[in-house]
Amino acid sequence: MPFDAQQPAAQKELVNNTQDVTQRSRHKIALRFRNGNIAIFAIVTATMAMAIFWAIHDMADKVSADYARLYAVNTEKTLSTYTHQDIRVIANAARTHTIRAWFADEEDPQNRKDAYELMKDVISTLQGSSLYICIHKTRSEYSIEEESSLDDMRPHARIDPSNPEDSWYFALLASDMDYVLNVDADKKLRQKRVWLNHKVFSPEGELLGSFTAGVPFALAAEKIFSGYQDAMVRTMIIDGKGIVMMDSALFGKGDLLLNAPEIPVQTISSDPAFQAAVANHLSDEHDKRESGCFAVVSLASNRLGYVTIAHIESTDWAVVTLYEPFSLFDPTKLLPFGAIMAVLLAAFAITSSILSYRLIFRPLGHLILSLSHLESKEEHIYGQERDDEFGVLSNVIHRLLNEAHHDPLTGLYNRRSMEEEMRRDMGTLSRSGGMLSVIMVDVDCFKGYNDTYGHEAGDICLKNIASVLTTATGRTDDLAARYGGEEFVVILPNTDKDGACTIAQKLLEGVRGLLMPHSANVAVNYVTFSLGVTTGVVNRKQDQNDYLKKADEALYVSKQTGRNKYTWLPMQQAPPEDSEGPCAPS
Repeated sequence: MPFDAQQPAAQKELVNNTQDVTQRSRHKIALRFRNGNIAIFAIVTATMAMAIFWAIHDMADKVSADYARLYAVNTEKTLSTYTHQDIRVIANAARTHTIRAWFADEEDPQNRKDAYELMKDVISTLQGSSLYICIHKTRSEYSIEEESSLDDMRPHARIDPSNPEDSWYFALLASDMDYVLNVDADKKLRQKRVWLNHKVFSPEGELLGSFTAGVPFALAAEKIFSGYQDAMVRTMIIDGKGIVMMDSALFGKGDLLLNAPEIPVQTISSDPAFQAAVANHLSDEHDKRESGCFAVVSLASNRLGYVTIAHIESTDWAVVTLYEPFSLFDPTKLLPFGAIMAVLLAAFAITSSILSYRLIFRPLGHLILSLSHLESKEEHIYGQERDDEFGVLSNVIHRLLNEAHHDPLTGLYNRRSMEEEMRRDMGTLSRSGGMLSVIMVDVDCFKGYNDTYGHEAGDICLKNIASVLTTATGRTDDLAARYGGEEFVVILPNTDKDGACTIAQKLLEGVRGLLMPHSANVAVNYVTFSLGVTTGVVNRKQDQNDYLKKADEALYVSKQTGRNKYTWLPMQQAPPEDSEGPCAPS
């Protein structure tokens, strides 16, 4: 809304005072900006010096070993996170009464149904992995997938000791652990996966069978290996016997899962220190299911100068990382960095004075001048949250606009703002042939309310009514305004007759729901509205007074026919619709 010549003198004085305050404080901004520039320049310079010092110092063996350890920790933690969570899900399921009951009596339909529902939950938790079940007593093998139904839960094969594809089951039985990991082909999908095979025991310790699921081990490894596509790092995952299961050297070249042919990790390097580290890992008697157990070993003859072997939590698998740090610290690699930093520092020094003017002082002058030209509704003004001069100016602008546009008692738009907004809306709607609805609201017998309860109570009543209007007009384009005294207006752009009547009904129900006592009300003994509603297609020959006048006519009908209701009249002359019509007042 423009601040024209008729703007109150107090507001103009406030604008002038704001300009004076900002001018006096401009040196404060300049001082802070200059100090900030100096601080940034010092930080950048110090950072560059520390980076060069760090790059040179990092060639030491200790820092190189730390890098190797960092790669090992990152890889081991990532894989442990993937596997430990899924192992816990499978282990918990394998120990449930539901699974044990079905394994003990697989023909029982209720046991089968309960087990099916539990296994579907497990598949969902494991993000679509399929399950394989082997019941020891009958050697029946089941497969359960995400799309499997209860009727599909039938044995599809028998576990056979002579069948090489079933060797995983008998290897599990031979193990002294409750579960083992292995790489094997999915019999249905015919692709290799990492499998978690978990034994199922009865409460008395009798072996009932196995519970098997694919885990996203390969996905985790692939995510990690994608960062090892140079000669600096090579990571492998080995099982408890030292067989390579996955190798980052094969990333992007084919299947990462290498269960056949078997490749012992000892064949990767002939370095004595590497061989000793591998041998020590494979012979170590400590519990390999604990994470964080690894050491960094320096290699003398291998181009990859360090090796770490880190146990993967909850498994007997491990991560083997070979690392060559010195390729990072070729001095020639620092030259582009130094050149870029020199150019950036020079550019910073040259442009800082230009930026100080363009980004602060010129915008500050424009902000001051714009006080006499701003036109705004509820938009956020930049800088209100700041505690400097921009914050002072922005909040003054916000306060001025708020006072110019809003009724001080109810917080709704005032009549002047409503009429200006209505003119803008009608200009837009007239070009598109859009519809406009207007609701005139009058508080029934409000003078009697003030006479009975006092003006202070009347003010509280008007504030409560304002909240009803605000709640009922929830769209961004809708507008509720105080027209004067106890009269209010609701402007509804792009709203047809049905929509306007719906809003009118909400207003009636909203004020009734307040249950504010009103003994002087001729309709009922609590505060109510009388409403006048009109709707029309906007054209260029109309102005806002036409709609306000028609809504006022409809309001008059509501008052004359009993109050506590609404009446709708079209912009074209027509008889008012009675209570039996589609927009019947309540």
